[in-house]
Amino acid sequence: MTKELTNPLPTVFVIDDDVAIQRSLKALLGAMHFDAQIFSSAESFLQASVADCNACLLVDVRMPGMGGVNLLKELRRRKYSFQVILMTGNPEADFVTYALDAGAAAVLEKPFRVEKLKQLLQRMP
Repeated sequence: MTKELTNPLPTVFVIDDDVAIQRSLKALLGAMHFDAQIFSSAESFLQASVADCNACLLVDVRMPGMGGVNLLKELRRRKYSFQVILMTGNPEADFVTYALDAGAAAVLEKPFRVEKLKQLLQRMP
């Protein structure tokens, strides 16, 4: 009998300094069949030397130290191809345009509906 190989779960890196959001997203993404890996800061994500892979990042815009937009710019400078969804509680039109021009795949308003997150993740390659 041949053992069937299965593809690993798609990875979503969650980068947010709020522990409650980290826990909620880990549980939610797990229920959606994603491998959620949590980082409490942009700096800890960069230090982890994560390989450039077909993964999505959910990144809070406002965090101590490096915020989400600066992380996005640093990832692009390093030529990483991660899809980045920025999460913000204050999605002003000018900011959304700025974030998308900087290379964000989307901007997700907090608090967000689960269905909206599912739709965004389904669009990711």
